[in-house]
Amino acid sequence: MEQQTSLFNGVHLILACAGSGKTTALVDRFLSLISNGIQPHEILMITFSKKAATEMRERLEKAYHQEQLYFDEKQLEVYTFNAFGYQLIK
Repeated sequence: MEQQTSLFNGVHLILACAGSGKTTALVDRFLSLISNGIQPHEILMITFSKKAATEMRERLEKAYHQEQLYFDEKQLEVYTFNAFGYQLIK
């Protein structure tokens, strides 16, 4: 019996060069998961730089407001690798 894979199962990793649309792809994926019933606090997004994490958070908040979805910004789990490690240790 073959197991079907779902777009919503598992971890997704995006490796690409600067300016290729990584943040846009992650924001679109996040919104797709939310529209299919996943709660924001169930999604973890990790990036390398603080600038990228801030950009991702801002885009998510903007997209949420455009879609007229309301949420508590504290539910967004957007971290740098260092910040996520610190949260684990803390």
